[in-house]
Amino acid sequence: MQELTLDVAAGSPITDRHCADITLQDCNVEVVPTGYERPLIQDVSVRNLVLSSTRLSGALLRRVEVRNVKADSVSRFLYACAFEEVRLSGRIGTLVLDITDPMGRLAHYLPAIRKAEAGAAYTLDVSEIRGSLDVRGYDASRMIIDPSFQAVVWAEDLRDSDWRGVLGGPSRFSVLIEEMLRENWPNVLLSANIATARRSADLELLKNLRCSRFLRSFEV
Repeated sequence: MQELTLDVAAGSPITDRHCADITLQDCNVEVVPTGYERPLIQDVSVRNLVLSSTRLSGALLRRVEVRNVKADSVSRFLYACAFEEVRLSGRIGTLVLDITDPMGRLAHYLPAIRKAEAGAAYTLDVSEIRGSLDVRGYDASRMIIDPSFQAVVWAEDLRDSDWRGVLGGPSRFSVLIEEMLRENWPNVLLSANIATARRSADLELLKNLRCSRFLRSFEV
């Protein structure tokens, strides 16, 4: 497996790369003062990607395909990235895509992220993933999903309702829904982890939400 180490400076592009069996070790993206002059990763496809001590937060990813990704505890969090036609598939382990970072250093990227969401044909295609995916703050209606194990929940359908009783206790899904309502996101993606023993439990939660009419569309 090839190992790469690089720092991506403001406005720097990584383009037209198609490779397999790559490890990104100690790779970092530079934080920029505005949300528009940001590092660009474009027209890249990777099969079997390992992320180790890598921080790609704040990058713009456009027409990127990644099949099979393994990330350590540092690298699995991607904050404030903008996605335009990005396809994730295969085994992903655990990934968290958050529209901002916990300290708010990247909050000024939000207008650029929303502009990317509005202008792209779609933001993320996650319909063929296997693993645990949490997407926080992004517009889930702009994503391509597989309704057999994924669903979009809208905040306006849950307010003043007994959705907590339907879920029957704390879960990864209830945490995401609570965060959506607290942060005033319009919606959130719920993606069952069908690669582990969680499969049956996650699918049952989605079924319960559907039967209680808290999901606008869900097909089995």
